[in-house]
Amino acid sequence: MKAIVQSALRNQRELRKMAFYRSCDLGAMVTAIDPDVINGSEDVFATVELTGTYTRGMMVVDWNGQLKKPSNVRLVTSMDTLKARLYFDRML
Repeated sequence: MKAIVQSALRNQRELRKMAFYRSCDLGAMVTAIDPDVINGSEDVFATVELTGTYTRGMMVVDWNGQLKKPSNVRLVTSMDTLKARLYFDRML
């Protein structure tokens, strides 16, 4: 896993010229390990679009409640990046 993350880190920094590394997988992992890193979250309805009407195979989030469906997922909207970084650094 360490080699995979380091390869992705190099890719984002060198090829894409990104000054930071953003990994949704690492973010999900750290929030599962330590929920105290979560500063904000929102309960929303989300589904995976499979028919290709709007997209294909991607998560579609009803942020504004237009579909009038009950929330089925809690999405993290902000996290304590300094605290999360401790986990990221240990993984790398």
